[in-house]
Amino acid sequence: MLRVGAIVALMVCLAGCSDGAGVVNGADGMAPDISTDAAVDDISPNDVPVVPDTSVQPEDVASSTCEPGTGCFGEACDAPDDCLSGICTNHLGDKACSKTCDATCPQGWDCTLVSAGGGDGQYVCVSNFPRLCLPCETTDGCLGDAPAACVKYSDGLSFCGGACDLNNPCPEGYNCQEVESVAGTTSYQCISETGVCSCSDYAVESNLASPCFEENEHGRCDGYRTCSDLGLDACDAATPAPEVCNGVDDNCDGSLDEGTCDDGNPCTEDTCAGADGCVYTPLDSGECLDGDACTQADHCEAGECVGEPLICNDGTECTDDACDAEKGCQYQANFADCDDGDACTIGDSCKNEACAPGPKLTCDDNNPCTDDACGDAGCENTPNAAECDDGNPCTSASVCGDGVCLGSEATDCDDGNACTTDGCVPNQGCISSDNTLPCDDGDTCTQGDACADGVCASGGVPFTCDDGNPCTDDSCEALIGCVFKPNGSGCDDGNACTTGDVCLGTLCVGEGSLACDDGNPCTIDSCLPDGGCAYENNVGACSDGDTCTANDTCVDGACQAGTSLSCDDGNPCTDDACELGGCVYTPNALDCDDGNACTETSSCSAGACIGQTSVICDDGNACTDDGCDPLSGCQYISNQAPCSDGNACTLSDACVDGDCEGGAPLNCEDGNLCTDDSCDADSGCVFTNNSVACNDGSACTVGDVCAAGACQPGSDLLACDDGDACNGTETCSPDAGCVDGEPVATDDGVDCTVDLCDPE
Repeated sequence: MLRVGAIVALMVCLAGCSDGAGVVNGADGMAPDISTDAAVDDISPNDVPVVPDTSVQPEDVASSTCEPGTGCFGEACDAPDDCLSGICTNHLGDKACSKTCDATCPQGWDCTLVSAGGGDGQYVCVSNFPRLCLPCETTDGCLGDAPAACVKYSDGLSFCGGACDLNNPCPEGYNCQEVESVAGTTSYQCISETGVCSCSDYAVESNLASPCFEENEHGRCDGYRTCSDLGLDACDAATPAPEVCNGVDDNCDGSLDEGTCDDGNPCTEDTCAGADGCVYTPLDSGECLDGDACTQADHCEAGECVGEPLICNDGTECTDDACDAEKGCQYQANFADCDDGDACTIGDSCKNEACAPGPKLTCDDNNPCTDDACGDAGCENTPNAAECDDGNPCTSASVCGDGVCLGSEATDCDDGNACTTDGCVPNQGCISSDNTLPCDDGDTCTQGDACADGVCASGGVPFTCDDGNPCTDDSCEALIGCVFKPNGSGCDDGNACTTGDVCLGTLCVGEGSLACDDGNPCTIDSCLPDGGCAYENNVGACSDGDTCTANDTCVDGACQAGTSLSCDDGNPCTDDACELGGCVYTPNALDCDDGNACTETSSCSAGACIGQTSVICDDGNACTDDGCDPLSGCQYISNQAPCSDGNACTLSDACVDGDCEGGAPLNCEDGNLCTDDSCDADSGCVFTNNSVACNDGSACTVGDVCAAGACQPGSDLLACDDGDACNGTETCSPDAGCVDGEPVATDDGVDCTVDLCDPE
């Protein structure tokens, strides 16, 4: 705390002085800083430079032998005539004689050029503390000091301060302190060492006052302490009291008689008639509280509060409900059986005033043909269409339908043996039993073939191949059956008109012809008794010479071909033909259809249609399981496999309904402020270097900026000099920033000095 000795002693003001023409009062009734024999107008010490005064000083003004009480420098005054210099000015909250000056004035005064009455002006000692310790309420009351400050003192009082520092120390009896003004600002001001200011003559004459207040548990009342000959009067603030209905603001809160007439009855309208006291008007409507917790809808009737009985029902079966007149509805927890509203729990019971769920309901019906779940109605066993196993060996495939596993395809029990009767027994599977059905042992020259012991046995009865034609040799071949080969032997055509009959083909023809032989087997040649010939058309069988036709017949005297021998075995892999009177089946290598939807191409081999290349059932979709059904062909069944949607910015892609759907977005945040993070659907995360402002972690650089994907240090921090020479030389630490140096040593080892350091 800075202390200085007094420079100017405040002298006792001379009695009987009158305000002369040289005193000019300010707008606040207080004399301006300077009063001289001539009127003082503009005091502008900053407008012109200070130059030494070379004029002759009035007699005794500058003399150190001025007789006290004659108007010496610093003595009290009321008017210019009271001062030898003719200058009466404000000083330390009162009036004191000043003087003209050269370059300097005593401590506490400044040599200032003062313009008097429009003349050339003169240099005058002007007080540094003209209004010090005058009572004030606002800063406006202390305008004579710069900066102006109305300083808070204790007990709510406030007095004018005086700006101070090392170059402008306070007068004796005052300390230079950093204090708060009534305006809320802080500055260094001269403060009375006694903690209160006494009333100067000027303060008494001007009736100046400081704010004060009386405060207690009822509120705060503001007032003033006014300067008088006896000092500050007692605070004239009223003592706060409880507000009563009397037309007076008893608690000083700015409102009259508020809340003073409440009789505690909500069914009366309470008003204050000021000095006439309280008025209570009964009400017949409006809500109220009757104090009984077991009533509700309380309302006013004729100034009384009445209510309806309260029904206590918390809507839960887990409490026993009752009503207490003081506490209201009471709900005592019980342990009764209850229903928690969840159809998926059983054995629910009350616990802690709530229905606690019992064990979970088991909804598995062990039926693979139902999807088992628990819903709002309890167990729900919903039929599905899943594949299943019906446990029947007589079905090769089963699917679910209406909640039941049903066989969809019968087991093929055909062992390919015509001599066994094939079937299926549900508990056993495929069975075969020998039969005795007619069969074909593959030998066309036997007849009466029948099954025996599971194989086709020959009937043992040879097939008779006798066409009754002497011109054919009759035989039987196992593969093709009866064969009738022309033999060319002699024969008798039964015609008396022919001679030398021989077999031609399968017909008996006379080689020598009587005159009546026309060589046509379809005519009956006869010799007439008279030697003539008769030719009668024959309608019998004949041979057209083509062994692949049968049942040739004579029509109108000519042999017409009969029906062609059918050699079609229904097999596209054999070329069917008739040769030498019998069918010949020659295997071919043609393309064919094997009836299997899972083969793309088929061709004949060894008389059978064989699949060559399989159908490729690949739809290129990773979200389907591809397969082939021999009956229907390719099948594509949706799966839930992991997949890739082609977007590098998604993770955990998975198949849904045959499509690949992207999963969670890829997090491309690299935690680096110096990169702009984004995601490209083709390439994935992209980290683009930027040039934004950043912090390289060093407190000794400023203007750091991103470059090449890293925070680059900016320019070095300028000097850390904080302008205070007392805390040593400041340096910069990368971790802590500016750090003070070693404090300047100020101890001079002398007890009788106050050792300080001037920051400048």
